[in-house]
Amino acid sequence: MFYATRKLHLPQGGCVEMYVAELVCGRVVRCFPFDGERQSMLWVENLFLSAAPDAKKYSDIKNGIPADINSGQPFFLYSATLVEPLCDDTPLVAIR
Repeated sequence: MFYATRKLHLPQGGCVEMYVAELVCGRVVRCFPFDGERQSMLWVENLFLSAAPDAKKYSDIKNGIPADINSGQPFFLYSATLVEPLCDDTPLVAIR
């Protein structure tokens, strides 16, 4: 499944805009710049990439271990309905 987003928040902080995350079996297998719609693509305004498999709020992932998406380490995807202002207690929803 593909998830397109306006902002993809990265584990080491910062974000990239207009990106796509591909999930297979609940894990992110790749991320790439949005280049057009694909079959089975959903739009999510803000996505959070994390190595934490069970995050419940932003503080669970905000100081994540800097890692490369191509490192082979599993990454998971979360969304949040309210991200402005983003605070430690902002609830996250796991995307599986």
